Amino acid sequence: NILNIIVLLILAGVSIAMLTGDNGILTQANEAKEENRGGAVQEARDLWKSNKASDKIAGTSTAQTLDELLADLKKQKQLTDEEIATIKETGKVTIGSRTIVFGTGGMTLVEMFRKAEAEGCKNLDGSCSNEEHLHIGDYVDYKNPTSGSYTVTAEKSGWRENQTYDVAKNQLNWRVLGIDETTGELKLIAGSPMKLNEIQGKYDPYLYLKGAEAYEYGTSEMDKVGALYKNEYAETARSVNMEDINEVLGIKTEEDIKKNNEFAKYGCIQYGENYGPYENSYTPSGWLNGKQTTTVQGKVDAYEFVIGNLQMENIRAKSMLFDNVETLNKHYWLASRGVYAHPDGDYALFGPFYVERGSSIVHAGMSGTFGSDGSERDNSLAVRPVVSLKSEITKNEVPKIADKTEEEWLIPQ
Repeated sequence: NILNIIVLLILAGVSIAMLTGDNGILTQANEAKEENRGGAVQEARDLWKSNKASDKIAGTSTAQTLDELLADLKKQKQLTDEEIATIKETGKVTIGSRTIVFGTGGMTLVEMFRKAEAEGCKNLDGSCSNEEHLHIGDYVDYKNPTSGSYTVTAEKSGWRENQTYDVAKNQLNWRVLGIDETTGELKLIAGSPMKLNEIQGKYDPYLYLKGAEAYEYGTSEMDKVGALYKNEYAETARSVNMEDINEVLGIKTEEDIKKNNEFAKYGCIQYGENYGPYENSYTPSGWLNGKQTTTVQGKVDAYEFVIGNLQMENIRAKSMLFDNVETLNKHYWLASRGVYAHPDGDYALFGPFYVERGSSIVHAGMSGTFGSDGSERDNSLAVRPVVSLKSEITKNEVPKIADKTEEEWLIPQ
C-alpha cells in the first residue's frame, strides 16, 4: 500500500544519506583512503630524503632522483599526474590533511651557507653577488603566515592587562641568523621586532612583563608569540634567545665567558661563582605559590655584553642584532632566564634576558624583574621571532633577496 511505499522511500533516503552524506560511510571511507595514501607518500618521501642524506655523508649517489621517485609513486597509484605536476612546480603536495614537501631542486639554503663558509666569504659589507652564497644578515623571502594571534594573559605576564599579538598586523622581513650547530638547521630572525601589541585598543610595541611571573612564564610566552610564524618550510618558530646571541659572538661554553681577556672586546663585565645562601628569601615559584620563604642560593649567570664597546668583524651581524637597538629603539626580549646572586649583599635577582639601550650604551643582559626579598619590577621590550628552516628547503622555495630597509619604529607618545 501507499504507506508502506512511503516508509520504504524514507528508509531508502536515510540509507543513501548514510552512504553518501558529508559524514556518510562512503565519504569517511574515501577520506580514510586519502589519509592512508598521504601517509604512504610521506613515508616514501622520508625514506628518499634519508637516502639522499646518507649519500651526502658517504660521498655516494645511490638515492633515486626526484623524477624517479615520483614515477615510482605514480606506478604504485599513490600519485596522480596532476599531483606530480604540482610537486614539480611548487615542491609540495597536499593529500588529505598532510602537506608533503619534496623540494623543487637546486641548492638547499644550508648548502649555500656552508659553501660561503668554505670559500671564506663572510659578506661583511653586503657586497657578495654570488648567487650560491648565503651569509649571516642576508635577507630571504620567507613567507609570513597571514593569520593567527596569541594573547599573553595578565596571569602569565604579571602585567595588569592581557596583551594580544596578531600576525596579520605583523608581516615581518626575515634575515639569516646562522646555523644551529645542534640541529644543522638554518635560522632566520625577524629584521625588526613585532610591531603591534594592543592593550585596550591602544598601540604599543612592547610586551610588558613584571615580577615573579616574568621569570616563571615570560620566556615560554615569548616563544608562543614567535611560534605564530611557523609555516610549512619551518621546523620550529620561537623567540630569539641568549644562545642565539652567543652563537653569533662565537661563545660556546661558560668557560669562554670567564676568559675575560679573550672576550674583553665583547665587553663581558660579569660572570661569577655561586653566592648565598640568603636566608628567609623567595624564589619566583615560592613567591607565586603562597609567598613561601626559602633559602636562596644562585650563580651570577646574568652576564652582560656592553654592545657600545663591541668590536665585531661581521658588521652586518652587529647591525642586525645590536645597532638598530640604538638607532631605532628596537629593544627586545631574549627568551632565556638568568639569576644574579649578589656577591656582597643578601639577595638574588631573577628575570629574562634582553637586548636594550641604557643611558649611553646598548647591552645584552638580564632584566631583574623579581628579587628574593619579594621586590617586583616591570620591564617592557619587544618580541623578536626566530624560525629554523627544515634542512631540505632550497633557494627556490625560500630565495635570497635584496636587502630591505627596516622601518623606523618608536614608542608611541
